[in-house]
Amino acid sequence: MLKTYKQDFFSFLSLFTVKGLQSVLHSLRTSFITQLGVILTSMTVIGLFLGIILVVSVKSGVEPSDLTRDLGGVLHLEPFIGCISYLGFFFWFGALTLSFLAFKLFKMDAGLSHKSPMYGLACWITLLLSLDDVYQLHEIIFPITLGIPENTFYIVYLFLTATFLIRFHRLLMGDYFALIAIAYALFAASIAFDMLVEGQIAFSTYIEDALKLSGIIIWFLFFWLSVTADLKASLSDRRN
Repeated sequence: MLKTYKQDFFSFLSLFTVKGLQSVLHSLRTSFITQLGVILTSMTVIGLFLGIILVVSVKSGVEPSDLTRDLGGVLHLEPFIGCISYLGFFFWFGALTLSFLAFKLFKMDAGLSHKSPMYGLACWITLLLSLDDVYQLHEIIFPITLGIPENTFYIVYLFLTATFLIRFHRLLMGDYFALIAIAYALFAASIAFDMLVEGQIAFSTYIEDALKLSGIIIWFLFFWLSVTADLKASLSDRRN
């Protein structure tokens, strides 16, 4: 392994020679030409998005940096404020990435194509829950900003969950069934705690958040283990 690291190190150093720099420029030029469409499209979308944010914030009398900076920076909070909540975001988007990757890859795999729709619907559920967690959809955006009853969020969530469990129960009832069951149980407990117990006992908000974070982590573990196992099975079949 040390020998490999040495080879990589000296190979990297060789890039600073005339021939190495020519190789870097050639690779950069080739990649730029190949990915020109992706680069132009992404930069256009990013530019439009940031431009819209700037216009909306100015017209609303909001400092644009209040929208682009993190909450702690805007409010000058201590770094540890909300740190556990941010940890949950990492697990949410980790699960979202895994489910989306499986959805796209397994569509092209004859042996796993039947699992692609399950991961696709899981993407929507994870996206909804992660956006709600990050932007407080059911607490502020729906009822206050948009005037949509808070229960609308729960109806959509329950519909997607019911569809997910009914449509794909055979696939879910495998090696990692316990994980998805525990995750849903923790989410249900968190919602029930929020609706029935919030503010009535000491540390009620902490308990609700602890239940939710535990559910998020278990949700992520389900997709991590399930997608990894499916990918290993797919690679094994290809080798055989």
